[in-house]
Amino acid sequence: MSCATSAYELTSPATHAVTEKAMRNAAGAPSVSLDKRFESCEEDCSQVLKIGGYRHGFNPDAELLTVSRYKNRVFALVKQANDESSIRNDYFFVTGRNIHVRSKSSLCESAQATGFSYNGELLCLNEDTLDIYTADSKRQITLPMASDFGQINNNLAGTVAITFVNADKQQLHYANLYNLDRQDNAAWHVLPTRLHNRSDRRDVIATYPVNRNAGVVAMYEYINPFNKGLTLYSFAGQQPRRHVLTNSEAGNFGFDPEVFVYGAQYAVTAEDPTASVMKV
Repeated sequence: MSCATSAYELTSPATHAVTEKAMRNAAGAPSVSLDKRFESCEEDCSQVLKIGGYRHGFNPDAELLTVSRYKNRVFALVKQANDESSIRNDYFFVTGRNIHVRSKSSLCESAQATGFSYNGELLCLNEDTLDIYTADSKRQITLPMASDFGQINNNLAGTVAITFVNADKQQLHYANLYNLDRQDNAAWHVLPTRLHNRSDRRDVIATYPVNRNAGVVAMYEYINPFNKGLTLYSFAGQQPRRHVLTNSEAGNFGFDPEVFVYGAQYAVTAEDPTASVMKV
């Protein structure tokens, strides 16, 4: 599905759609993977994190929690058990050859969404705050109202988008980190949404910052059994807009959405969990 500023065009269902991962790969963004160190290992296997051409060793219990890929840098958060305490974990902030560790019982694992800023800060969206961590510091941005669910994502150039929904007020909020740090609550754009307290909340929202002045949100909105589908919200200047992309009683198209800039247009992908193909 491709969307211009004031129009959109639906394409046929595709089994091999353009994805955000493929877009970042094509742009040359560094990649990240956490795999067994030795492929032949079958039990209690040590692991290796491959990140932007560098390799870091981790224990068998290590987990890759968060990844953010930019044009010329990449960040990863890896968790593994602390060797000296059964109630603490080590959280590794990794970028290329650099690795820093923060030890805590838990770090952002109950957050609604996570991501990294262009400077390597870990962003964690919670119900009332956006918590921002480095390996040795923390700061907070208080949200203008409670978040029921949301998403964090970055573009290739360095801008990070944060979006969240308050179902009680039926409002969608959007901002980017650059403006939040400079404008506080004035940075938030708000649009009404038809999503409500009985709507699906898991795997239904995606966001992408076009630049510091514009961004988009794609969201599956379940209103009732006869009225459900994928909606695109665009934020630019003082005129945010809501675009209904699909709306049907048939199927459940709109889950696991992605939205990003592809060429000169927005690309929006989503899935119908009751079907076997991705639609674009």
